[in-house]
This record gives sequence, structure tokens and C-alpha cells, in this order.
Amino acid sequence: MFNNGNFHSVKSMLPFLDEEDLELLAQRIMESPTQMIDNVRLENLYPFLDDDYLGTLLSQFLEKGLDITKLLPFVDDDDLSKLVDQIISGKGTNVNLNKLLPFLDDDDIKKLAAFLKQNGGSFNGTSLSSLLPFMDDDDIDDAFKDAWTNGKDFSKYLPFVSDEALSEAVDAYIHGNSSIDVNALYPFLEEDDLKKLFHYEINKKSN
Repeated sequence: MFNNGNFHSVKSMLPFLDEEDLELLAQRIMESPTQMIDNVRLENLYPFLDDDYLGTLLSQFLEKGLDITKLLPFVDDDDLSKLVDQIISGKGTNVNLNKLLPFLDDDDIKKLAAFLKQNGGSFNGTSLSSLLPFMDDDDIDDAFKDAWTNGKDFSKYLPFVSDEALSEAVDAYIHGNSSIDVNALYPFLEEDDLKKLFHYEINKKSN
């Protein structure tokens, strides 16, 4: 099919090529000095390539220190999970975590969150705050509670934490946990909790 590097209308053929020919084309593109054949780049093949081969490409990219960003939407969950394990074990240190996060499932986000906590809260320019939009609701609530229970700054969790968790923090403050900065809670509280705090404060000052 491919002869002496001459390809005719390759891009229009992509949806009709079998797995073997797609992988051959991918190999030829990677070997090309221009990283392109007949205006076809490797990323043009991603929607048509087999999952196993995409996983192989991911491994090759990591070994060579290449940018994997355009490949991420097409890699299956198992290979993404392996990638997270590699990052945690010290490999794949050139991976941009911020670009990886939208494609990870809850379990892998949780693993990365634990990893970041162990590394002082950040890694390769990615902080724990960057994970919050992708974290499981229960995990965010747990992290929020852990912060205020131990007198730590919890402000980064406030836009993402549940109403129930906020209410629990209000109750803890009312029952004696004065280390909780309730001023930071006000913009995020439901009316009932705000009213509860108001009555607590007004009664305290009246006594």
C-alpha cells in the first residue's frame, strides 16, 4: 500500500484503513524528518488507532520525553491509570498534570491528591487546589473537615465543598471550635446556617 514514501490522498483514506496499515502509517510518520506524510500528522491518526497501540504510543512518548497532551483524549482509562502510577513512582516527571487531570477518573484523582499532599502540596507546578474541580465530592468534604479540625487554612475548599460539610463546620464552631474562621464561611453558607450563626453570635454578646 505504501511505496517509496509516496502516499496519495492518505488523509481521506484514514477512516477506511485497517489496524495494520494505520500502525504502519504511524510508524512512517514518526520516522519522517517532518513528522508528517502527505499532510497527515500523527495526531490525525489517534481517532482511528487501536487502544493497545495508543497505549504503546503513550509509553514511547514518555520514554522520549515528548508532549502527550494531544494523545490524552484517546488513551483508555487503564493506560491513564498506569500513567498516574508512573508519575507517583517518579517516572513521567515531564508530564503536565494540569492537562492530564480532565481525563482521569475519581480513583486516579484521589491517588494524585494523596501524592501531592505527601510532596508538600504541589508537583511540577500543579497544586492540590488544581485537583479540586475534578475530585469526588466526598473526598473534598473529608479534606475540608481535616483542615478545619486541625486548625489549617480551608479556604481553597470552600467553592467546592458541600452544604452539609459547611453546616458541620458551623456546628463545630458553635460547639467550641473557635479556631474555625467563620468569616470565610459566610459567602458560601445557606440561609439556615447563616441564621444559626447570627443567633449564636447575638446571644453570646448579649450574655
